Parts: sequence; structure tokens; C-alpha cells
Amino acid sequence: MRQYPFWVYILLFIAAQMAGGVITLAARYSGSQLLLSALTPQALLFAVNMLAIGLCLMARPAYCTLGDTIAGLRPPMIWLTVRMLLLSPPIIVLVSWLQEMLPPLPDMIPEQTVDQLLHTPLGLLTVCLVGPLAEEMIFRAGVLGSMLRSYPRWVAIAGSAAVFALIHVNPVQMAAAFCIGLLLGWAYSSTRSLAAPLMIHVFNNALAAAFPDNRISDYLTYTWHHILLVAV
Repeated sequence: MRQYPFWVYILLFIAAQMAGGVITLAARYSGSQLLLSALTPQALLFAVNMLAIGLCLMARPAYCTLGDTIAGLRPPMIWLTVRMLLLSPPIIVLVSWLQEMLPPLPDMIPEQTVDQLLHTPLGLLTVCLVGPLAEEMIFRAGVLGSMLRSYPRWVAIAGSAAVFALIHVNPVQMAAAFCIGLLLGWAYSSTRSLAAPLMIHVFNNALAAAFPDNRISDYLTYTWHHILLVAV
């Protein structure tokens, strides 16, 4: 199966984002209240991610098939996938705690938009499943899969993680996105399957969606049984 250069997949992702912007501008220019009311943040984000998935499938990267993904859930690969899934929660918690230690960074996403995404079924579906699927297809199977053909493994993983961080644009998300990108890149490069990185990505986003206002550092001031509960 053909693997395009890594920048092709980046352009596909940017094209999907730009299409979302064009749709928004067209809706505002038309002045249609019906269209504007339907174009909620969650609907727009869902449409953008579905478009990104469709574009990625048109230039399908190697190992980005249902068979390859299922192979990551079958012996002997399943045991490696399970080990990665068990390692990911403490790594994600550590990354979240380290991010809290950084000086406050600008957050470009309005609080109202975040509330709409996390309190509507379509928003949660997009944040916890459709978004991770689109990003794993493009940035792991596409960008990282292509870079692994031309660069040493960890150079490719770090490079794809940097791209993953920059593409988020929002400064407050970039450091964590880079660290999580390293974890996801390691999972993908070890298994050549989207199964492990996709499940880790879904877990990370679902955790953030379930506890959007919780700070890891707050739990460190609690008693030992609170810490044990968080660990479990």
C-alpha cells in the first residue's frame, strides 16, 4: 500500500480545518438563522473530523486498515497492546501534573465552546471518539508511518509528536500534546496497528472530558486513601 510523504497528511488535516472555516464564513455570510443555529461548535468539529477521516482514507497510509487494527488485538500482538494500555494511565497522569506545574499559558478556546463540547452527546462523541480516530489515522498512521520510512525510529516519533503539538495551535495544549504524542507514537511504532494508540487516545480524552475542572495536584494534598483511589 502506498505511503505518501508525511507533509501530505498534514496538508489533508489542514484542508479539513480550512473547510470548517469556509463553512462557518459561508453560514455567516448567508445570514440564514437556521444554518447558523445548526452550526454549533460540536456539529462543526464533528464535520471537520469526519472530513479529515474521509481525506485520510483517500490517501490511505500503510497499516491503516481494519485488518491491521484488529491484528493489534490478536495474539501475539495483544500482549504488547495490553502492556502499553496499562502503562498509559500513570504516564497521562504524570503529564497532566507536569502541565499544571508550568506557568499559565494562553487558552484560545472559549470556555463556552468547551462547555458545549463536554455537555452534548455529539460533542462528547467527537471529543472522545471521532476526534481521536481522525488524529490517529492522520498523525500516527499517516505522518509517523511515513517518517518511519525515512528517519530513525525515535527521531520519527519525536518529529510526529512535534507536528501533533503544533497542529493543536492552542498554547495551553501544546506541551501535553507533545508528550502524549510521544506515547502514542511509541505505541504505534511498536505494533504498527492503530489499536493501542487509538485506545490510549480515547482514554486520555475521555478522562479529560469526565474531569475537566479537576487538578492532579489537588489530589496530592489529600489523605492516602484518596491518592489510592485516584491510582486505581
